[in-house]
Amino acid sequence: MQTEARNPLSENIDLMTTENILKVINDEDKKVPYAVERALPQVSLFVELCVDTIKTGGRLVYVGAGTSGRLGVLDAAECPPTYGTSESVIIALIAGGNTALRRAVEGAEDDENSAVTDLKSISFSSKDVLLALSASGRTPYAISAVKHAKKMGSKTGCVCCNANAPLASIVDIPIVVEVGPEVIAGSTRMKAGTAQKLVLNMISTAIMIKLGRVYKNYMVEVQPVTSKTKTRAVKMVSEICGVNEELALSALTKSNFDVKAAIVMCRLGVDEKEAKRILDLHERNLRRVFGEYA
Repeated sequence: MQTEARNPLSENIDLMTTENILKVINDEDKKVPYAVERALPQVSLFVELCVDTIKTGGRLVYVGAGTSGRLGVLDAAECPPTYGTSESVIIALIAGGNTALRRAVEGAEDDENSAVTDLKSISFSSKDVLLALSASGRTPYAISAVKHAKKMGSKTGCVCCNANAPLASIVDIPIVVEVGPEVIAGSTRMKAGTAQKLVLNMISTAIMIKLGRVYKNYMVEVQPVTSKTKTRAVKMVSEICGVNEELALSALTKSNFDVKAAIVMCRLGVDEKEAKRILDLHERNLRRVFGEYA
C-alpha cells in the first residue's frame, strides 16, 4: 500500500535542519490538490447522488475510524451553522464513538460489529447514502459499514488513498485519491488526511450549492448567532440588495435574522410575512424567487 510505503524523499529527514524538514513536508503537501483533481469525476458523481438522496428525504452518512472518522465528524458538524441544515441531513459516525474524537480508542477500527450497531442506532435505511472514509481502504469498521449499507439497499461511496483498495472494490462510487507515500511512513493524518479533508469540503459544499443554500457565492442560509456571523449577514444583505447597512440590519431584525427573507424584503419591497411566503413558494431558492435562471 502506498499509504504504508517509505518515501525516498524523506528517508533521512531525522538528520535535516528544521527548515529543510518543513520544506520536505510542504513539497509533499503540494502534491495533494493535484491528486484530488484526478478524482473529480468520481466526486462529481457522488455529489449528484447525494443531492438526489437529500431531495427525497434521505441522508448522507460518513463512517470512518481515527483521523478519517474525525474529519467526517468535523465536516458534518460544520454544515448546520454554515448552511442552516438540520443536523440529520449529514451525519458522521466514528469508530469508538465520541471518546475517539479526543483520543485513540484501541481496536475500534477493527470492530466490524460496532459499525453495524452504529448504523442501526441512527436507523440507517435504503433511503440514505453512505460514504466510507479510510486512507488505506482496508479499515474493517468502514468495510463492515459498507457491507451493511449494501444489504439495506443503500448506495455507497468511499474516499481512500490506495489504488485497488478492498473498500474501493465494493462501493458504487469509489473516490480514490492517490497521494503517494507519507513523509513519515504510515502517518496518514498527513497527505491522506489533507486529501480527505479537501474531498469532504468539496462534497458538502457542492451539495449545499446544488440544494440552493448558496446564492451567487454567499452563504445565505448561515445561522447568525454570533457577533461575527451577524455582521456577515448584514454585509451580505447590503451587498446583494444594494442597500446601506442600516436598512439591511432593519430587514434582518424584522425577519429574526433570516438572511434570505431579509434579501427578499429589500429586493421586492415586501414585509417579512410576505417574504417568507414567497420563499416557501419557491422552496427557499433565491434564484427562483428572482427569476434568474437562464
